[in-house]
Amino acid sequence: MKKSILVLFVVLSVSTLALAGQPVTLTWDANTEPNLMGYRIYQSRMQGQYTFGKYSQNLLGEIYCFPNDKACCVFTIPKNTGPGNYCVVTAIDTDGFESGPSNEVSKSH
Repeated sequence: MKKSILVLFVVLSVSTLALAGQPVTLTWDANTEPNLMGYRIYQSRMQGQYTFGKYSQNLLGEIYCFPNDKACCVFTIPKNTGPGNYCVVTAIDTDGFESGPSNEVSKSH
Protein backbone atom coordinates (compact mmCIF):
# COMPACT_ATOMS: atom_id res chain seq x y z
CA MET A 1 0.00 0.00 0.00
CA LYS A 2 1.41 3.36 -1.00
CA LYS A 3 1.59 5.90 1.79
CA SER A 4 1.78 9.56 1.05
CA ILE A 5 3.48 11.94 3.36
CA LEU A 6 2.24 15.46 3.36
CA VAL A 7 4.65 18.14 4.42
CA LEU A 8 3.33 21.48 5.51
CA PHE A 9 5.65 24.44 5.17
CA VAL A 10 3.32 27.07 6.46
CA VAL A 11 3.87 30.41 8.03
CA LEU A 12 0.71 31.00 9.97
CA SER A 13 -0.09 34.57 10.88
CA VAL A 14 -2.81 36.47 12.64
CA SER A 15 -3.97 39.16 10.28
CA THR A 16 -6.50 40.76 12.60
CA LEU A 17 -5.63 41.92 16.07
CA ALA A 18 -7.67 40.14 18.69
CA LEU A 19 -9.87 42.39 20.74
CA ALA A 20 -12.00 40.94 23.49
CA GLY A 21 -14.89 39.06 21.92
CA GLN A 22 -13.94 39.91 18.32
CA PRO A 23 -13.28 37.49 15.41
CA VAL A 24 -9.67 36.69 14.48
CA THR A 25 -8.47 35.91 10.95
CA LEU A 26 -5.64 33.42 10.33
CA THR A 27 -3.74 33.27 7.04
CA TRP A 28 -1.08 30.89 5.73
CA ASP A 29 0.88 29.97 2.61
CA ALA A 30 -0.76 27.58 0.14
CA ASN A 31 0.47 23.99 0.06
CA THR A 32 1.74 22.95 -3.37
CA GLU A 33 1.62 19.15 -3.12
CA PRO A 34 -0.58 17.60 -5.83
CA ASN A 35 -2.50 15.36 -3.40
CA LEU A 36 -3.58 18.17 -1.07
CA MET A 37 -7.20 17.88 0.01
CA GLY A 38 -7.31 20.81 2.43
CA TYR A 39 -6.46 22.10 5.87
CA ARG A 40 -7.50 21.67 9.50
CA ILE A 41 -7.43 24.55 11.95
CA TYR A 42 -6.85 23.87 15.64
CA GLN A 43 -7.13 26.00 18.78
CA SER A 44 -5.76 25.34 22.27
CA ARG A 45 -5.89 26.95 25.69
CA MET A 46 -2.28 25.96 26.39
CA GLN A 47 0.72 26.70 24.22
CA GLY A 48 1.87 23.61 22.30
CA GLN A 49 -0.89 21.36 23.69
CA TYR A 50 -3.02 19.88 20.88
CA THR A 51 -4.64 16.63 19.92
CA PHE A 52 -4.96 16.21 16.17
CA GLY A 53 -7.45 14.46 13.92
CA LYS A 54 -10.93 14.82 12.50
CA TYR A 55 -12.59 14.32 15.90
CA SER A 56 -10.15 16.29 18.05
CA GLN A 57 -11.50 18.55 20.76
CA ASN A 58 -9.06 21.18 19.47
CA LEU A 59 -10.42 21.17 15.89
CA LEU A 60 -12.03 24.45 14.88
CA GLY A 61 -12.69 23.66 11.24
CA GLU A 62 -11.68 22.08 7.96
CA ILE A 63 -11.21 23.76 4.60
CA TYR A 64 -11.20 21.68 1.42
CA CYS A 65 -9.29 23.02 -1.57
CA PHE A 66 -6.88 22.33 -4.42
CA PRO A 67 -3.06 22.66 -4.25
CA ASN A 68 -1.77 26.23 -4.64
CA ASP A 69 -5.23 27.68 -4.00
CA LYS A 70 -4.37 30.81 -2.02
CA ALA A 71 -8.03 31.77 -1.66
CA CYS A 72 -8.65 28.95 0.81
CA CYS A 73 -5.67 29.81 3.06
CA VAL A 74 -7.76 32.06 5.29
CA PHE A 75 -9.85 31.12 8.30
CA THR A 76 -11.79 33.51 10.50
CA ILE A 77 -12.27 32.30 14.04
CA PRO A 78 -15.71 33.43 15.18
CA LYS A 79 -15.86 35.57 18.29
CA ASN A 80 -17.62 32.89 20.36
CA THR A 81 -15.38 29.83 19.96
CA GLY A 82 -14.68 29.61 23.68
CA PRO A 83 -11.37 29.84 25.43
CA GLY A 84 -8.20 29.21 23.50
CA ASN A 85 -5.48 31.64 22.61
CA TYR A 86 -3.20 29.45 20.47
CA CYS A 87 -3.74 28.21 16.91
CA VAL A 88 -2.05 25.91 14.38
CA VAL A 89 -2.95 24.63 10.90
CA THR A 90 -2.26 21.21 9.35
CA ALA A 91 -2.61 20.00 5.77
CA ILE A 92 -4.57 16.87 4.88
CA ASP A 93 -4.13 14.82 1.72
CA THR A 94 -6.44 12.73 -0.45
CA ASP A 95 -5.38 9.53 1.38
CA GLY A 96 -6.41 10.99 4.74
CA PHE A 97 -2.91 11.66 6.05
CA GLU A 98 -2.32 14.81 8.08
CA SER A 99 0.87 16.85 8.16
CA GLY A 100 2.59 18.06 11.26
CA PRO A 101 1.37 21.42 12.57
CA SER A 102 2.37 24.83 11.29
CA ASN A 103 4.06 27.31 13.54
CA GLU A 104 1.84 28.32 16.43
CA VAL A 105 0.31 31.78 16.76
CA SER A 106 -1.35 33.48 19.66
CA LYS A 107 -4.72 35.13 19.13
CA SER A 108 -4.11 37.52 22.01
CA HIS A 109 -1.19 39.45 20.49
